[in-house]
Amino acid sequence: MEGMRAERARDALLKLDKYKTHVKNWRPRYLVLGSIDEKGEISSKGILNLLKQLRRGTGLAIYGAILNAEINEESCLLA
Repeated sequence: MEGMRAERARDALLKLDKYKTHVKNWRPRYLVLGSIDEKGEISSKGILNLLKQLRRGTGLAIYGAILNAEINEESCLLA
């Protein structure tokens, strides 16, 4: 039974290659990692301007930042 499921999954994955994406439907995706200062503002605004130029109004852009903080019960309640 498990072998049959694995074979069906493999066949489904192989069929995905047959469906080519059309050039008109392709949209770029960007992931940018940066930092946020103590005031809560993005510290590297130049990278966002570059990202805006690369996207040209299409595609998906995600800006992520990692915050350094101590984890305690009070900060968990605030989140």
